[in-house]
Amino acid sequence: MSSVVEIEAPGGVTPRSSYRLAWILLGASLICPTFGEATTGAYSPFAFYVLSYVIAPELMPSFRDGMNPLRVWIFTLAVFSNVVFLLAPYLRRCGRVAMSSRALLVASLAVDLAAGLVLRDFTKAPGYWLWLASIATLAWMFVALPNPQAAPASGPTAPTRGRRRTASVPETGAVPLAIWVGLAWTLFWLAVASVNYAHPFVAASATRAGGLAPHALISYFTDETQLFTRDDIDRYNALLGRFEKDTSNQIAVAVYPDAPDGALEEFTIRTADLSRLGRKGLDNGAILFVFAKPRLARLEIGYGLESVINDGKAGSRLDASFIPAWQRGERTQAIDATLAALFDDVRGAYSGGAMPGRVRVLARQIIVEVPKAARVVWPAVRSTTLSVRIAVAFFGSLIGMGLLDAFRQTMGIGRNAVRAVKNLSSRRPLTKGFERVRIDSIVDTFKVIGIILAGIAAVVGVVIVAGGGAFGGGGALRHW
Repeated sequence: MSSVVEIEAPGGVTPRSSYRLAWILLGASLICPTFGEATTGAYSPFAFYVLSYVIAPELMPSFRDGMNPLRVWIFTLAVFSNVVFLLAPYLRRCGRVAMSSRALLVASLAVDLAAGLVLRDFTKAPGYWLWLASIATLAWMFVALPNPQAAPASGPTAPTRGRRRTASVPETGAVPLAIWVGLAWTLFWLAVASVNYAHPFVAASATRAGGLAPHALISYFTDETQLFTRDDIDRYNALLGRFEKDTSNQIAVAVYPDAPDGALEEFTIRTADLSRLGRKGLDNGAILFVFAKPRLARLEIGYGLESVINDGKAGSRLDASFIPAWQRGERTQAIDATLAALFDDVRGAYSGGAMPGRVRVLARQIIVEVPKAARVVWPAVRSTTLSVRIAVAFFGSLIGMGLLDAFRQTMGIGRNAVRAVKNLSSRRPLTKGFERVRIDSIVDTFKVIGIILAGIAAVVGVVIVAGGGAFGGGGALRHW
């Protein structure tokens, strides 16, 4: 039967004794009483003391003068460093300790030492020193001491009874992916907290109570003023629908009684973003906004039509076609003349050789969509609470690892296909050298992606006339 020699370091210290000592020190630190400003004066274990920092850091002595980013980073990383106790049992089973694991242990010890320098009230708690000693013991065991499985005993060996050998991936002693993912999420939220400290986030609604809020257009012609008859609305919807069918360009009209609070351009571009007029990738949409009482008109042009209707031409169309007729009280004539001019401008925008190539379309999508997504997502990210951040990190880690595993399995299918071709050409068995692939992992990943997309669609909503186009802010505003 095989056996393992327990190598002793100078002084008789063995990895096994170090491992046991580390856990004893950790347990003692957690139950060690803590007294001070952050406690009620009664018995308070050090574990509860640290937990109170996590739940309400602003009440603790080290943070009462403000959530200093350096202290937040050091404290959060010190709490995260406890993953080394989850890593330790895994490393004991491995035949070696990889450099990544050694680096993580040393870094954890360094962060925990820094916690005592930055969070001075920690040094007043005996539990901190016991906890620091437990981390130092693990670092000593896996970094300085010889590996416990480095010297197998000599003599004949026999299979270990009671254990079933598997063909799983060998344990290399490297840091598991789950820990790296957890560290990545931790650093991400720390970065968000630092930005909030430098530029405090103040949530504000887009409009005041009762004001006009941006919302997606669900028809080609929207009239919230009752200035147009039902026949007029039906006629414009039919006209604009035929124009889209003939040219692929999508044009809409929205008429409101009053202007929104704040900058009008912010309202129109937000409404255009929500409406998604124009074909995806072509961005060949346009919207005529009319605000009756304040006498304002804004022509919002999709990114893909800015080459045929620049800001100057958009303004001239409003000046020549829309404003004169509307001032005379001829509202339908104003809409008719403006649409006729726009039809002439964009009718041939994407005919024949004018169609943009795939690389140009992709570049345009990146230029327009990434900043737009950042403007929408970033405020929501900055205002999230601690519980939401923990939930996002947890489920995001699970989904991320699932997607990564599905990618690996998909690559395995590709490698098996290559081996199959080589086996056929060499007249070997078709499946020789095939690696095991878990199809269920790929199927489950597609299910998760479907659920996520369904959730996004439920939140964003589906616009009846939308084609998926984007707007880049081009257009013109007129007041008469």
